[in-house]
Amino acid sequence: PASPRVRWRGASPGPDHAFAEIDILCVPSKAEAFPLVIVEAMARGLPVISSAVGSVPDLLDNGKAGVLVEPVTAAAWAAALRPIIQDPTRLTALAETGARRAAELYTVDAMTDAYETAIAAAR
Repeated sequence: PASPRVRWRGASPGPDHAFAEIDILCVPSKAEAFPLVIVEAMARGLPVISSAVGSVPDLLDNGKAGVLVEPVTAAAWAAALRPIIQDPTRLTALAETGARRAAELYTVDAMTDAYETAIAAAR
């Protein structure tokens, strides 16, 4: 039987619609470069759980702004999800930290400032 806590919604007309329907973003990838979906979730104040691959540990401030799962196995994911399912209030602080991190580092203005700083330093 299907779990009442997990619902597969299918296609969405866009990110705002999709994110409005979720409580937490899980990214169980075995490989990622820079998953924008994590930044999009953080910017919307959604908690994130992701495999600790690629740039994800940096995106999630080494676990301060989201839950990192390592190794990328079903057992590790189950172990990471179990306490959250038992006490979802644990995610409130992570969601708030993630939203602040997204606003500080991943807005267009913040990224433009970082590029300008890097270019000036390279001259």
